[in-house]
Amino acid sequence: MDRPLYPQTCCSGSGQIWLLLGDGNGGFTPAASGAFAAGIKPVAIVVADFNGDGKADLAIANQNDDTVSVLLGNGDASFIQAPGSPIPVPGPVALAVGDLNGDGNADLAVADSIGDKVAILFGSSSGALTISHTFFPASNPTAIVVGDFNGDGKNDLAYTNAGSSNVTVLPGGWRGQLQRRGRQSVPSGFGAVLFGDWRL
Repeated sequence: MDRPLYPQTCCSGSGQIWLLLGDGNGGFTPAASGAFAAGIKPVAIVVADFNGDGKADLAIANQNDDTVSVLLGNGDASFIQAPGSPIPVPGPVALAVGDLNGDGNADLAVADSIGDKVAILFGSSSGALTISHTFFPASNPTAIVVGDFNGDGKNDLAYTNAGSSNVTVLPGGWRGQLQRRGRQSVPSGFGAVLFGDWRL
C-alpha cells in the first residue's frame, strides 16, 4: 500500500494551516494537533524536505504580512519554525520548490506581486532559506512552477504575468543557476501554470 498522503490547507482569514492525515484509502481526518499558526493571510503552500532529514517540511506564503514561513516537520504531524523563519518577501502570492543552484538543497521561488518580481530563496542543510540578491522581473506574477522543461537535467522556472498576459520561462544553466540569457516570453492567460508532458 502506498504511504498515506498528508494534504495541507491554508485558511487565509484566520492565518492557520490545517493538516489532514490520510488513511490510505482516500479518506482524511484532521491531525490531533489541530491547526497551527502561519502568518497573516496565507495564500500558498508547498511541501518539500528543506533540511534533508527525510521528513516533509512546509513553506507558506503570507500575503498580508509580506513573509514566507518555513516549518520543519518532526515526522509526527508537528512542525517547528526553521532558522530565520519567517523570511521577509513583499507580497508573496505563489511558491515553487526545487534545486535552483545545483547544491542539492531545496530552494524556493516566490512570486512577489508588490515588487513585480520573482525572488529566489536558497536552501541549506539546516532548513534555513536565504533570499538571493538575484531577482527576475515580472508583471504582477500570479503563479510559478519549477521543472526541467528542456530535458538537460537542470531545473528551469516559469511564471505567469497577469499584467502583461504572458508566461516567462527561465532556463537553468551552469551549476543549475537560472539564466537570464535564453529567457522566453510566451503569450498566454495568467491564472495558473503547470509542468507536464501533454503529448503522451
